[in-house]
Amino acid sequence: MKAIDPTLASDALAAVTGPRQRDYAHPKVNFQRIANLWSIILDEAQNTTAEQMKMFLTRLGFGSKIVVTGDVTQVDLPDGRGRSGLLAVRPILEGIEGLAFCDLASGDVVRHRIVQDIVDAYERVSS
Repeated sequence: MKAIDPTLASDALAAVTGPRQRDYAHPKVNFQRIANLWSIILDEAQNTTAEQMKMFLTRLGFGSKIVVTGDVTQVDLPDGRGRSGLLAVRPILEGIEGLAFCDLASGDVVRHRIVQDIVDAYERVSS
């Protein structure tokens, strides 16, 4: 089980999830349930396979919200596990009404200032 990012203010979390009770569970636990009236955050989604991403997204129930986050530059899937679900999902789902994709830059990093500098340095090298 993974905790919610501690830098996310409780009012910001409530804006995403609403004022309901929070249940923190490993995604594998939730794959067997339909998520009616849930707010779900999938973090580190770059490390899901395309099949896992499909399974996760198709559990969206009535009145629910899903937020999927990840960094496509930091995929840690072992060889042979397939393509990252986060990379695979955009061309498949882009354009569907009710879905949105947001690209963030180093300025959006909410960590120590040096982390932003590190991200910028890696972007310069890879460009």
